Amino acid sequence: MHGYTALQLFDVCALLVCATTILARDSADRGNRSAATLLYAGAFWAGCQLLWNTTADPDFALRLVRLSAAGWAPIGNTCPATPV
Repeated sequence: MHGYTALQLFDVCALLVCATTILARDSADRGNRSAATLLYAGAFWAGCQLLWNTTADPDFALRLVRLSAAGWAPIGNTCPATPV
């Protein structure tokens, strides 16, 4: 396994473990649900990235890039706007 692929696989697993741990701690807390949702979205994005980097079909890779927007779009709202 290539080192970059192993790193991406580790990212997916780490995000899933962190999100599940946060959610299992107190799922009734709104802040915990929000944090877990952001981490699950990141895991989805990282999973799509792992798949599009390992596939041989360029059409499938493009579909995965488009599908990954469901994972990175919620994360963008948490970044502060920088002045131009």
